[in-house]
Amino acid sequence: MASHGLLFAFIAFLLLSILSSFASAETRNYTLRITSDAISADCYPYKAPTPSTIFINGQFPGPPLYAVPGDTVIVRVENELPEGQDITIHFHGIRQYGTPFSDGTPFVAQNPIAAGKSYVQVFHVLDQIGTYFYHAHVGLKSLTAYGPLILYDQYNPPFDYEYHQDKILMLGQWYHAARGDQEDALFSATNFTFPGDPDSYLINGRGIYSSKYASASGCKGYDVTEVEPGKTYRFRLIGTMDVDVMGFAIKDHTLTIIEVDGNYIEPVETDFVEVAPGQRYSVLFKADQKPGNYYIRADPRWLTATEYNGFGIIHYRGASEAPTHIVPHTSQLATYPPLVVNWIQDKFRPLKQEKGYRPPVADVPSHADQTIILKITTQDVNGTAPKLAINNISYQFANNSILLDLYSGKRSRHPDYQKAMNNNGFDSSRGTYLARKSEVIDIVVQSTVLSPVGCDYHPWHTHGHFHWMVAHGNGTYNHTEHADLFNVRHPFPRDTSIVYPTEFPSDVSYTNVTLPFGQGCGWAKLRVLFDNPGVWNIHCHITPHMLMGMQVVMEVGVDHLPPFILKDYLH
Repeated sequence: MASHGLLFAFIAFLLLSILSSFASAETRNYTLRITSDAISADCYPYKAPTPSTIFINGQFPGPPLYAVPGDTVIVRVENELPEGQDITIHFHGIRQYGTPFSDGTPFVAQNPIAAGKSYVQVFHVLDQIGTYFYHAHVGLKSLTAYGPLILYDQYNPPFDYEYHQDKILMLGQWYHAARGDQEDALFSATNFTFPGDPDSYLINGRGIYSSKYASASGCKGYDVTEVEPGKTYRFRLIGTMDVDVMGFAIKDHTLTIIEVDGNYIEPVETDFVEVAPGQRYSVLFKADQKPGNYYIRADPRWLTATEYNGFGIIHYRGASEAPTHIVPHTSQLATYPPLVVNWIQDKFRPLKQEKGYRPPVADVPSHADQTIILKITTQDVNGTAPKLAINNISYQFANNSILLDLYSGKRSRHPDYQKAMNNNGFDSSRGTYLARKSEVIDIVVQSTVLSPVGCDYHPWHTHGHFHWMVAHGNGTYNHTEHADLFNVRHPFPRDTSIVYPTEFPSDVSYTNVTLPFGQGCGWAKLRVLFDNPGVWNIHCHITPHMLMGMQVVMEVGVDHLPPFILKDYLH
């Protein structure tokens, strides 16, 4: 026990030293080397014949990146994948204010990085703190190409809780099928197959497919998070998933939510957290139970299936060895609550802060200058794979980076904003939506019934900006009735919000039922202050949905683009 205490003291000292170094540093240089391998993250013996798991710096998941406000972060991405496999890396939730060319979106912020090539991304950490992550943004590479990005708060967090240490818990998904085969099937006109639900659910890249394979050679078992009795920890939950909304709960423990997508909120106690693809939460965990091993349950929500395998372990120091290779019985797991539209988000409210605290929590704008409605539809084109669309237009990638074309002069920096405003914000000649610099726009995302699944959930992510959900409703949005509706009691800023199904939800089987295809089945209004000049994606963060066309591009204040500085960092 004495040796454990010394080790723990050393770890605490090391963490303090790291944070102290952050306070004095200004520039952080990282290299992300992208390779691939064939592994089994869930102990299932099958491995894809073509290596399809993306490794970053030789590991899965990728290594953590750290910074503090005031830092300049320089990341060199080196693509060492096989010929023909392009990649980009997106720093999810980072606003990229003044550096829109570092957002990592293919053919929007940059051109994809070809195999054997590298690309440098630079961004400044301004008024942002909290939990973020980075991930690939080409094809389905984000299934395994991801890692945490933590922006530490240089000041004491502005709440009354102290915590001893923070720990990262990345919630992920795992498929046995080869990624290349999944991509081919997603874009096939003759053999279209949606990736669907994964074979396994992972925590920090580890899991067990079933008890049958728990003792398989090379099986690492469940991820273990060690805690010391009596201490409080900050668990940073990161939704790296590409398809499913996941729950998170720990047997016999209560959690306190303090951060949502990089923004502090007033503490909310809960025994369950609902995390969508792209979302992040920080929760305080008190190790106040009898020392032992407690299973983490991380299973999907809003699905028809009933058996899942997403587990991890909280191990109290001094307890018996963690059962890393024992699949838990249901009696050893926390119970999930019933499905509820919008979960407990009505309890969230921005944290009250003392004047002068940095970074401040931004207040929701009181009104919008215009409203843009994004209605989810489908688009059928003979000879192509099924497509999803926004307002009957399925997104098509440009042939070259839109942003680079703006910088080079190939694309005009003086769009007709008024003409676009008269057309629901869309400029058909440019193929993008437009916003003036500092314009406030309500983005209304309208879900519809899509056969044969019913009404799906859609986590919408705004690049380069956070947003406030100010209203939501059942059925179909009606601007005459809902233009001034403001039914979210305490709007709070975030960058990824779920538009929930309010009718015909996808967690119900609709065998032999005729669905009202195309009918509105829930909507949400996201208020955005477009104060960040650049070219930004707005999309569903279910990656196959995005690739099938459920995304748009917003040109923001392109007549006020910041200087292109990447050339200064390419050496």
